Amino acid sequence: MQSTAPSAYADHSIRNFSSLQQQFIRERKLLKGVSPATLDWYKYSFLAFERSLPCECLDPSCLRRSVTEALVKLSARSLARSSVNDYIRAINALLRWAME
Repeated sequence: MQSTAPSAYADHSIRNFSSLQQQFIRERKLLKGVSPATLDWYKYSFLAFERSLPCECLDPSCLRRSVTEALVKLSARSLARSSVNDYIRAINALLRWAME
């Protein structure tokens, strides 16, 4: 079912990646009823991208490029592949939500 709500990118109150994350987590908590453990998992996973994503980068093409660069950096570190895959799942959930 296609959502009729405007995308998070069109929401003018969301000005940076941090506010995008906060809105996503708030909606997951209030509208989807996800568990506190899942909310913590999202927050922890987003920390992996925090240093790599420019705060003002909300344009979809800029965000895609920045996420790709962040994933390359994460993969270059000595992280387990399962950890990187967890981070990818979390950021994909955020980006899908933002594009709704």
